[in-house]
Amino acid sequence: MFFLDLFLSYIDINNKLLVHHEVIQKCQEKDEIAYKKLYDATIAYVYSVAGRYIQNKEELKDQVQETYATVFKKINLYDNSRGEFKSWIRQVCVNQCFMHIRSQKKLSILNIVEISEVTEPISNDVPLDEMTRSDIEIILNKMPEGYKLVFMLYVIDGYSHSEIQELLSIKKETSRSQLARAKKWIKKNFTHYKNDSVYGLN
Repeated sequence: MFFLDLFLSYIDINNKLLVHHEVIQKCQEKDEIAYKKLYDATIAYVYSVAGRYIQNKEELKDQVQETYATVFKKINLYDNSRGEFKSWIRQVCVNQCFMHIRSQKKLSILNIVEISEVTEPISNDVPLDEMTRSDIEIILNKMPEGYKLVFMLYVIDGYSHSEIQELLSIKKETSRSQLARAKKWIKKNFTHYKNDSVYGLN
């Protein structure tokens, strides 16, 4: 199994959405009961997605509610022939989070270094099959913000490098390099973590 697919199977294992197509159809017909059913079925997942990008609890709560305001306003734009509802609501949520992050001017402190070309080889040699879900969550919490942001967008939330370029206002080459650096960081620091050593990529 490829690295990205394997990582997704770990990180997303408890986030299975059970939203019946009939519920979505009723939402598109502005049925209030269906709105409540969709909210109840997806709220835990939306919180898990938003929580990857927003740590402040009050800001997180506000952006989750803004996500649902957008979801219910634009639910008619969802087309099940073009993909799963889970992917659609995740994209709405991530876009909302980044609208907020940009409005707070927080991207400037993430230390994403611009480059003109890819200087880091992208390796799939990451010991993910040795890691538990808890291991992965701890590793991500320790990862430098610049690496982590690109890693989460690309690996967990399925954004392309072109889309990341737009979200973060960086070059595609920079996105690719940050992803490679994140993988290198995981490989090195997983060993440190298992040995109770100090994190840090030199």
